[in-house]
Amino acid sequence: MNNIDYNLTNFPAEREIVIDAGYLGIGRHVIYALLEVDVTQAREKIHDMYTERGGKLSFTAFIVASFAKAIDAIPQVHGFLDWRRRLVTWM
Repeated sequence: MNNIDYNLTNFPAEREIVIDAGYLGIGRHVIYALLEVDVTQAREKIHDMYTERGGKLSFTAFIVASFAKAIDAIPQVHGFLDWRRRLVTWM
């Protein structure tokens, strides 16, 4: 059997209310939003890395790496609830 490191924690009761509200809102209309983000500093960092190292870095790769670092910093983001309503997070 594989040795996979994971952590089991009790799911907070306060979060149960959020899940219940999500189930109640399933039949509602979806609201789309426009999002505007200033990417000037990100573009400057990509350009600086290109001039220092000579390798090309795409903006998509920069965004994916940023998401990966954020998910690594907060492991509950990629956790799930097991059938006993415990939060399973991977190490």
